[in-house]
This record gives sequence, C-alpha cells and structure tokens, in this order.
Amino acid sequence: MTIVLSAILFYFLNVLFFLFVVSLLSFISVSILLLLKIEIRQWLVLLVALPIIIGTQFFLDKQMDAIELRETDIVIKGNGEIVKNTANKHLVTTDKDLFIAIDGIKPYEEKFSYTFQTEDGQQQAIDILISFHETDMETIRNNFQVFKEVLQSIDNDPVRYFSRYSYYTDVVESRLQSEISEKVASLKKEELTTAIMVNIIETVGAQLLNDEERKLFSIELISE
Repeated sequence: MTIVLSAILFYFLNVLFFLFVVSLLSFISVSILLLLKIEIRQWLVLLVALPIIIGTQFFLDKQMDAIELRETDIVIKGNGEIVKNTANKHLVTTDKDLFIAIDGIKPYEEKFSYTFQTEDGQQQAIDILISFHETDMETIRNNFQVFKEVLQSIDNDPVRYFSRYSYYTDVVESRLQSEISEKVASLKKEELTTAIMVNIIETVGAQLLNDEERKLFSIELISE
C-alpha cells in the first residue's frame, strides 16, 4: 500500500489516528480492569494503556514508513511503477522495496579533491569533476539495486533513498581512489604532468565504470 497525502491532510489524519488509538486502547484497558474486577483509577488505566500504546506504535512503525517528499524527489515502487503527483507531499507506504531518487534525473556537476603520494614520497593533489548525466528511470532502477546491495552488505536496514551522488561516494569513490593511488605511486612527482594525470584518470574511469554506471556519471580531471 502506498498513499500520497498533502501536508495538511497528513497531519490531520495523524492526529485523528492517534486520538482513535488512545481512545480504543483506553477502552481496552478499562475493559481489562473490569474483567479482573479491579477498581478503575486513572493511573491504573494509564499504567495498562501506556505499554499497549507504545507497543502498537512500535508495531505500526515497523509495518509502514511516513516520508516527507521534496519537489525534486522521484518515488519508485518495488514493481517499478512511478508514483505521480508527489511534489512537496507526504508519502505513507508499506512497500519495503519502494525507494526515492532524491537528486532527480537532471544533470549537474560536483568537484572532488584528493591527495595521493608519489613514488618519491611527494604529495600530488588533484581535482576531479564528476558530471552526473541526465538519466532515465530504467538506469536509476538498475543502479539502485547495486547501491542497495552494497549498503545492505554493511547494514541490513531498508534502503529508501538513492542519488547519483551517493552512488559515486558509496560505491565507486573508494575504488577510484585506490586505482589512482596505485598508478600515482608508481611515478615520481616530476613525471606527473597534466597530460599524464589526464591519461590516468581517463584510463581508470574507463576500466572502473560499467555500462550502467557510465549512464549515471563521467569522471575527468580538472586541469589547472
């Protein structure tokens, strides 16, 4: 089940549901006390109802997620269907495979700065430009599955959010740094001309990224 609600309706239903649950559980608590022939006192009702309310809330939180959506968010159900009209709305879902692409599909760029050690023990600082491409839903879905597997290999919690930026930092970045570091470490500082560094970045990028990842972003050296 997946429902999209306006902010006002979401908060109204939240309050309404909370009052309903409290009233229902208070009634159940009173019924239990009457059944046990215990004199009904307010503190006793609270004592019985409070653990039930907390347990019920915990159970509901495990069964569904409530998510506040931004204008650029794209909501994708577990079956691949795109949820429509979600901009600045609230989402309530029990779909454990649903995820949200939080950086949309439009292109943008980010600069990353790294420092590597050369063969002669010198420091080589470089700036890399990651160009995130305009992409399609199929590419996002395919790369999300890889992203999800990587994150769940570390922490088995559900993965709700995906971005091209996070894919780079969580899946690719450490491997990229390792490959560049290995190549820079085989050369002396004076040998690392701009042309050599451009070649290293292009070679590593070509070897490191698969076809689906190349649809997400490209990697290039920012030359001085």
